[in-house]
Amino acid sequence: MKFVSEHVWRPTYGLQRIISRFSSATINLPTAMQSRLPNIRSINWFIASLLLFGNACTQNSGTKAIDGNSTQGQVIDLPQTKEQTITIEGYEQQIKTKLFQSPEDYPLSFHTYIPEDFTEGREKSGEGDILIFSRGKAQLKLMVFSKLVNYKMAEGLAQSMVSSKGELGIDRIKGRTIYSLQGDAPNALQVEAGQRNGHAYLWVREFPLEYGDGFGPTANLIMSNVEWASKK
Repeated sequence: MKFVSEHVWRPTYGLQRIISRFSSATINLPTAMQSRLPNIRSINWFIASLLLFGNACTQNSGTKAIDGNSTQGQVIDLPQTKEQTITIEGYEQQIKTKLFQSPEDYPLSFHTYIPEDFTEGREKSGEGDILIFSRGKAQLKLMVFSKLVNYKMAEGLAQSMVSSKGELGIDRIKGRTIYSLQGDAPNALQVEAGQRNGHAYLWVREFPLEYGDGFGPTANLIMSNVEWASKK
């Protein structure tokens, strides 16, 4: 079910200046939140980078990982590749996926599987860390904040990232809240917030509309394959 939010939390003036190159929306950060973020210019850049298409960078793979379901942090062997099934326009399709493990210095430790034709990239700032999974102009980003940003603040940022581009729609699915761009925008944009091990994070999906039927299921596959380590 989709509906338009009547009360939208809005981020900083500094972010407004960056996003104004891409959108005519006006966005502002509540004074209470500004007082909690000592380096607001840095976090503005960090959030704005999620609204831009980035470049792919280092590849990352491995064969072992920490079992996220084990309280003892047991190391498990992982296959380098997997054959998996996705559904596109009602038809099942087999795709080959490759193992991706988060870098050792990433704020949250996890592994997942991504389609073999995807590339991986990374952007860092003092306020957090972004991993980017790309296929052409379509991107799935995982943005993990520093502990200065809590879940409620991250959820507010998720709303504002979408509403700064146009009409905000909200889907609630199995305990998840997904903020999505409605209307005739050239790109689809979907953002949802989460929290793990004291770090708030955002999943951001942005892709040209012509990528929609194929990219949505593959992005969902990457997210559903994520296995978090019990501790960083």
